[in-house]
Amino acid sequence: MKENWRRTIGIAAVIVLALLLGGGLLAPQSDDDVLPHIKATRFAQAVQDGACIAAPNLACDPSKPCGHRVGPSTGAACGDPTCGWLESDPSLCGGASPCYYCCCGCCPGGCGGPSPTNTPRPTPTPTPLPSWSGSVVDDSGAPVGGVPIELRGRYDNCASGTAEWVIDSTLTGATGAYSFFTAMPLNPGCGWLGVSIVEVLPWNSVYQPLSASVPPPGWVHSASEIRYTWRTTGGYSGNDYVVELIPIDLTLGVDYPYLVLRGPELPPPGGPLPAQVISGTYTGPLPLDGRQIDIHIWDGSVWDTYSVLTGASGDFVLTPALSGDPLLGTTLLGPWQAYAEVMVPGSGVYVSPDAFWRVNWFPVHGTR
Repeated sequence: MKENWRRTIGIAAVIVLALLLGGGLLAPQSDDDVLPHIKATRFAQAVQDGACIAAPNLACDPSKPCGHRVGPSTGAACGDPTCGWLESDPSLCGGASPCYYCCCGCCPGGCGGPSPTNTPRPTPTPTPLPSWSGSVVDDSGAPVGGVPIELRGRYDNCASGTAEWVIDSTLTGATGAYSFFTAMPLNPGCGWLGVSIVEVLPWNSVYQPLSASVPPPGWVHSASEIRYTWRTTGGYSGNDYVVELIPIDLTLGVDYPYLVLRGPELPPPGGPLPAQVISGTYTGPLPLDGRQIDIHIWDGSVWDTYSVLTGASGDFVLTPALSGDPLLGTTLLGPWQAYAEVMVPGSGVYVSPDAFWRVNWFPVHGTR
């Protein structure tokens, strides 16, 4: 009994399913028979699923690739910036909404064009750039950092002369090394003539150029400049410079090798007699003027220190008036001495030789 009941239920299900497929609710329906809200739902679902669908009443193009998502997120997939744009007129999609413009070859009944092929773009070959490198050391072989180096182009100025253009600049590192790797600019004036690598020591540097060296095809133009003919490719190393410390000298002297004890206080007719005047000269790295010179004076008991500034030529002087002591160098009997020192940033402290004089209690005659 149970078996017959199950068989009857199964046969009935098959009959109902056949009726539905043959012409009932589950029968395939044409787009023309689908209600607008169902059309819209199908179109939106297709967009969401990334399907390539046909838009009714919209001409298709089988020559275009197929399989791209119809939607704004992949609008440029076909190479058309309007692909995937939302249409303001839903009638273009047979009344379905949202309505997107499809430019990916999706035709009714399936894709009509060939599958898209991804042709990789060739990687552009970079334009070769020329490079220059070298080093700066002092005459003992020690590296010198912080030296400005310029890469200059020399060109015809179209007036029977040559001008220069600074193409790039850098500083030597802690090891004294430097390098340039840069694209060369287009021709100025009447065309490039050559390339210069120039050591540009600051005006107040403690170093001065000593020599330069370079292998061919470069050549040494001066102790601070190496030259090449115009180059737009290639690597050029060994552009080396040697520098030396600028010699520094500090001199000191006195106007009077002999002075009378408290001579400036002596009354006429024998007095007053002079006090000491101390002077000297600084030579070395610029600036020559404005350098602070410390003058140390020993009176046989204590040291006194006075500071003065150099003038335009590096000269300096300490007078009784500048020291604030009208009896400068005359207040104690016996031998006196003095020396000067100057601090040169980047080089150190330099000291002059000593200068000497003697103070007596009675007038003496001496040659200045």
